[in-house]
Amino acid sequence: MSFFSPAALGRPKAAARKPGAAPEEASAGKPQVMAVLTAIFNVMALNGVLVISCLPLITAPAALQAATVAIDRWQNEGDDRVVRQFILALRSRRFWHTTLTVGVPLVAAALAATEVLFFSRAATAGNGVGVGLGIAGLLLALSSSGFVLALGAQQPDLPSTDAWFLAVSLVARNLLVASPLLAGELIAGSLLLLRDPALAVIGAPVGVLALASRTARRGIERAQDLIDFDIETLDDREVDQ
Repeated sequence: MSFFSPAALGRPKAAARKPGAAPEEASAGKPQVMAVLTAIFNVMALNGVLVISCLPLITAPAALQAATVAIDRWQNEGDDRVVRQFILALRSRRFWHTTLTVGVPLVAAALAATEVLFFSRAATAGNGVGVGLGIAGLLLALSSSGFVLALGAQQPDLPSTDAWFLAVSLVARNLLVASPLLAGELIAGSLLLLRDPALAVIGAPVGVLALASRTARRGIERAQDLIDFDIETLDDREVDQ
């Protein structure tokens, strides 16, 4: 998992070993073990506050956004105070704005999944069309959810409509790689949690969110010209007002 990369553990990549350097390597191994244990603790701590914050369903979108912010700071800036970053993001962002921005794609994904289940009960031509449309809507909604979370971590004041438009545009621009991979990660994580809810206690939500966040960031980097253009347009619009 990306948490255990050299950057996340706060240490450089291991250099080539030299003959006769066993004592130094043994002593250097202790900080590395402590770094791994610290990373495991951070994952469990962040996962705990995320799961607790998601128990009231109305707070789930804001909690997912706050966890994405904490993961983003940890992965890209090396700030491993994940619980502190989670609480700061949860308190500093406008609750209803975040809930609306993140919640709409999640609700759309839930509706699409319900449609797939409904039409898959009988093998008819009409139901087959319904299942196909439901799967397409589910993939679009899940991919958009991942991009919305990543955009919200980078641009907390981005209006909801702009975030949705950018997310759908990013899905289209990354249709061959990042978008299906992002949807697949979220579907796999959801199925694992439905199959064994106990995985929610041992870090699965944070692990899935970390993978989705990294994938979404790669997709955003591939379409950075689109992001820059939309942000500049938004700034110009605010100046005119």
